[in-house]
Amino acid sequence: NYPTDGDGIQQYEKRQIAGYNGTLNFDHQQDSHKFHSSFGYGFRYDDVDGSQLNRQQKRTFIEHVQLGDIKELNAFAFWDNNLGFGNGWNLNAALRYDWFRFGYKDRLTNQPVFSYQNRGVVSPKLTLSKDVTKNLKLVASGGIGFHSNDTRVILDRQADDILPRVFGTDIGFNFKPLPKLLLKGALWTLYSEQEFVYVGDAGIIEPGGETRRLGAELSARYQLTNWLFADVDLNYTKARSVGTAKGEDYVPLAPIFTSIGGLSAKTKTGIGGSLRYRTIGNRPANED
Repeated sequence: NYPTDGDGIQQYEKRQIAGYNGTLNFDHQQDSHKFHSSFGYGFRYDDVDGSQLNRQQKRTFIEHVQLGDIKELNAFAFWDNNLGFGNGWNLNAALRYDWFRFGYKDRLTNQPVFSYQNRGVVSPKLTLSKDVTKNLKLVASGGIGFHSNDTRVILDRQADDILPRVFGTDIGFNFKPLPKLLLKGALWTLYSEQEFVYVGDAGIIEPGGETRRLGAELSARYQLTNWLFADVDLNYTKARSVGTAKGEDYVPLAPIFTSIGGLSAKTKTGIGGSLRYRTIGNRPANED
């Protein structure tokens, strides 16, 4: 955008965070049926003073691109129920409610007071698992979540879908073929009502429409010795925009292949350490 000065940026903010998490647990057993329930509640409050994105050259300030104060509150409660039927069957059902209060004061427009918008959202989840053998468990789950957005965008756009829903399902397994080897795998889908793309130079977030992701994951944990452990995670994701012409439907910067892993040491003397790697493969820079 600025061929003479360059696109150097400077970011700064002062943030204070307060919060609380609480959980109540209840257990009950009748015959072969085991019940476990949890009720959780809490909040998080962010008070951000002087959130700014500036243009700079050689660390010399040029101008503000974004400058303002943010006050954001997230209060939540959830109810989680786990039921063991016997014969290796287990059902988990959960329900969560989140309430947000977004507030922003734009200093660049000399806005005298904060603008606020409130929104609540309910998120259900259901998981069914089966112990096929002592070493093999199958798991299927589905749930609905949401994608939270930038406070400034919410207040500027006054959009109805400021907390767009995200629908996810997955099927997987936990398998222990050897006493010291654990394998986990899953196939999953994720559909989002709205994809948000951050535009770094302008300091804004643009809505990118509906997206769908298909993925596969595989992880392994192996105990090499009584003090040395190895692990690896492999993840593949296909992310595409919905309702867009093929070849122009890539989601910018969405990873296709990622992997993490390494070696971890834990001795009886309390001395430990790890050597780890992280890699990310090629990914699209824009829609085509």
